[in-house]
This record gives sequence, structure tokens and C-alpha cells, in this order.
Amino acid sequence: MILLSIYESPIIIAPSTFHCLAHIDGEVATARGATEAECIYTYNWMYSTMPEEKVLQTTGPKFLHVYLTTPIEILEKIVSQAENNGYRSIVITCDHPTDRVRDNVLPLFEEASKTIDLELTKCMPMPNMN
Repeated sequence: MILLSIYESPIIIAPSTFHCLAHIDGEVATARGATEAECIYTYNWMYSTMPEEKVLQTTGPKFLHVYLTTPIEILEKIVSQAENNGYRSIVITCDHPTDRVRDNVLPLFEEASKTIDLELTKCMPMPNMN
């Protein structure tokens, strides 16, 4: 079923991760901020450093981000639960993130990590990848 929703703001927080590098509460803090700003938060299911349950406790509208390269049995499970979990839309990325991250983003993180506070790395697990 297709439902039409009207939102206060045209701003959508794009799927991203490692928000814990900016705030101790990571993606939960971003979702709270999106709620306060009346924006939509997009939860990156695969690469989020915060468990989905914690992000879902925030009250603002949320979209679920998935990669089509996710194994089909996992994809079917998370997509079928999306509406029950309160997501209002599913955002799809069709490319494979590993090559892009390895080739483009990882070198930037490696360079930046030379001056990063090692305490920050303790808050960077990806619970949905376990």
C-alpha cells in the first residue's frame, strides 16, 4: 500500500555512519537532532554503529536504508519488519559499498586516524554486521 506523508521540512538526513566520532550517542543523537529540527532521519542498517532498537526509540520520522547487495534472506527479513518498526520509507543503494569505501574513503580515514583520539575508536562497533 502506498501512503502519502506530508513533512514539516524537506530535509532528509542521508544514510551515513560513524556519527559517534562527532557525539558519544552516535546515530541516536543524530536521530534526536533530526526530530528536533523536524527532519527525517535515514538509518543505515548495515553500517550503523548504534543498534537499531536505540535509534527506533527516537520519536521523529525515520527511513530505512538498505543495500541491494545484502544477502536476500537478510534483506527480506529487515524489509518485511520495516513498517512494524516504524520506518516510513525504504531507501535503496544499488552499488556495492565495499569497493567505494576501500578505494576512496578508507585512505581518508587512515590519514585522519593519525591524529584521532584512540578513545573514540572504542565506540565504533557495527552491531548489525555481527
